[in-house]
Amino acid sequence: MIWQDYQPGRFISTTKMLVVVLLLTSLLSIEGLGTTTEAIRNIPVPFGVKGSFKSLSCNDVYSACLPFNLTDFDLSKTATISCGTCRILDITDGSTIEFRGGLDIQGKLIIPGDAHVKIRAPIVLVQGELEYIYTEPIISPANIKVRFEVYGNAELNFTPHSENNETCRDDNAGACEAGKKAIVVAGGKVTIDAWPDKSCPTWTNLMDVVELPPLATTNYPKPVAVPDGCEAKIINHKFETGRGFWRASPGTTLVHVPGSSTTANNVTYTTSGHIKSTNRMRPYQGPFIDLGTVLGECIVPDKDYIFSARVRLSRQGGGQPSRCFQMGENCLKLRLQAMDVEDELHFRHLAVDTAESVQYIPDGVWRTIHGNFTFSEREISDNATYNKITFVGPEAGIDI
Repeated sequence: MIWQDYQPGRFISTTKMLVVVLLLTSLLSIEGLGTTTEAIRNIPVPFGVKGSFKSLSCNDVYSACLPFNLTDFDLSKTATISCGTCRILDITDGSTIEFRGGLDIQGKLIIPGDAHVKIRAPIVLVQGELEYIYTEPIISPANIKVRFEVYGNAELNFTPHSENNETCRDDNAGACEAGKKAIVVAGGKVTIDAWPDKSCPTWTNLMDVVELPPLATTNYPKPVAVPDGCEAKIINHKFETGRGFWRASPGTTLVHVPGSSTTANNVTYTTSGHIKSTNRMRPYQGPFIDLGTVLGECIVPDKDYIFSARVRLSRQGGGQPSRCFQMGENCLKLRLQAMDVEDELHFRHLAVDTAESVQYIPDGVWRTIHGNFTFSEREISDNATYNKITFVGPEAGIDI
């Protein structure tokens, strides 16, 4: 079954109505695939309405289904299948029916599996129920037998059934806006079963088949050997009892804030400890670790290392938010600073705050800074004048 030229109008809700729109849109290019049943009841619709469409109580019991006789309808006007009635569109000769005034299904319309028909209309309105059961054993373009084609560029309105006559706006004389080329499900139900044989196999044509020996991967990543006396996690601070390897930059203060526990309603909440760099006057001032004196032989050149830390920024004493929060500038970075044996300086960033690329992370909110990197021989040589990693970036007055 194909819905041709479907262009959803403005009559779309943000909930289940959207599912129907996606369903109908998918049928533009997929012939007789899948099974779906979608009922729309009590759905809020945002455009031109003041209430919600409800299923019609006059459809609780349908009358006996009768053939869809074209002589019963004036196709120049809206063709309406009355609420509580049932019609069967049993046209099998491939002819086209054009509902020039639109098709309004207030009762039930059944399109049988052997139908072969094209339906053209500027609007298809389902206030009752539309049902189509596809019965062909093979699903292919040659078996497309039912087509819906909506057309026209006029902005359309429709008048809802009397049970929903309070739904649309008073300033539009109670009519509901439908937009152009509209397929509208207003409190109704659409049932499309386009795959009756659930055991039907599916296949695709292969362009070529090439025989190859089984794939065998031998280049597995291998664990890096850790130097004697060292741990795989070289720095692993939870700040439960102190500052660990971290030290204060000259002129700043680095304090340890212990964790705490509180109990409320018999539930205990625990916060971990952390360190805080305060009294900063320059962007380059922040807590640092002296790699040479603290870590010694545990750092190996040309090996991959991973760094991750939970961080947050705050204005000392409150006041103006950080530039990182306001503009995505002066955000936190982990920087390597080293002077090698030849007195050559090395500066590079090893990890960058996520706020550098994703702005507007508020001050006081914990986030993760992380990075993957290696060290060169000259950067971590025992003969280097110094080598350290330092948190830098935020302007003066911002605590790290």
